[in-house]
Amino acid sequence: MVGAMDNALDASAPGSRVVLVGGECVVGRALLDSWQLAGVAATVVGRAPADGTEAEVAGHPVVDVNRRAAVASALSGAAELVILGATGVRDADGSGIGLLDEPLVAAVLAEAARNPPGHVTVLSTALAYELAVGGPSLRTENDPLVPGRVRAVADRVRLESLVAGWEATTKVPVAVLRPVLVASVEARSWFGRSAWRNRRLCPSPRPVVQYVLLRDVVGAAEVVRRRRAAGAFNVAPDGWLEGAETVELADRRFVVGAPPAVLAFVEWLRWWTWWSPTPPALLDLARHDVAVDSARLRSEGWASSHSNTEAFLVAHAPAWWPSLSARRRQDLVLGGALMTVAAASAAAVVALRRVRRS
Repeated sequence: MVGAMDNALDASAPGSRVVLVGGECVVGRALLDSWQLAGVAATVVGRAPADGTEAEVAGHPVVDVNRRAAVASALSGAAELVILGATGVRDADGSGIGLLDEPLVAAVLAEAARNPPGHVTVLSTALAYELAVGGPSLRTENDPLVPGRVRAVADRVRLESLVAGWEATTKVPVAVLRPVLVASVEARSWFGRSAWRNRRLCPSPRPVVQYVLLRDVVGAAEVVRRRRAAGAFNVAPDGWLEGAETVELADRRFVVGAPPAVLAFVEWLRWWTWWSPTPPALLDLARHDVAVDSARLRSEGWASSHSNTEAFLVAHAPAWWPSLSARRRQDLVLGGALMTVAAASAAAVVALRRVRRS
């Protein structure tokens, strides 16, 4: 099995030349860092800034997709094509991919059809499975995908369809990875403000959920690359987190189950005031179960390095009060008490002076 220590790319593995499409996101940077650490040659194809400056991702210069000759040169002899198509806008799962840059992906696939790589890996999402609630019903790769109202998720479904057509024409094996919520320290701020945040107003009943560590998503991409695997693969640790477990892990002592209409209004208000990075439609996913079966990927040799619990704790920063030391909490309580006494004393003095003047 490919465990935590084997989840980095191996420069000696077959086909070490990699082209990454649309890598400006959390997952893209993690892949590039892993490849660089292993000495794997990587080229990023994306879009140049409008001001004409040279773009780069994790220290790798970006080949502008409009420079067809440069893109053709990058694809020439490449053994692996990894497609993210990230824009970084309206992320839905912590990967940072957000909405799909479909023209970018279509242009690269058109060029790759003339000079096909040995293998293609596409990053999709497990959030596209049919919504369910009421207990863990593990989704498999054979279950249908439902685009839904969340555009970033619908884009991933469209990406799978786009690449499937390309695969049928070129006969190049394509692996589609469908991770659950992607946990990383880099995405903590996003999780803390998104529809997946630890909230005091919770859906009722509370859904089950799965988190996978970012490094395990990188490891999954490496496994399918080495095995030249084809087909769809769910990416998630064994097991899941019940709603009560997430509340306990978040150290939320006062949690109230709220009806969907109340939650929808709160999400709309947060979105309208620019406080939430995720559109209100994402609530449809956040209040339903997210649980998949990764047996197919494990049969290829993949293994998660961290459990759902550990990944959850990586994704969500601890609540500020419980994270303080006992001494610090005591100092804050005493300080607050002194300020309250001082304010009350000042108010009493002012009131007494007014009484005397009258």
